[in-house]
Amino acid sequence: MVEISQLAMSEIRLYIDEDSMDQALISALKARNVDVITVLDTQTEG
Repeated sequence: MVEISQLAMSEIRLYIDEDSMDQALISALKARNVDVITVLDTQTEG
C-alpha cells in the first residue's frame, strides 16, 4: 500500500483575469496556499 506521504503532488498555479476576479474566490484560494496571480498583481488590466 502506498502512503500519502509517498505520493507526488503537482503544483497548481492560477492566473485570474479581470473577467474572473471574484475577491472571495481569490481569498479562499490563497488561504489554501494555491498560487494565485491576478491582473491587479501584474498590473496588466485592460
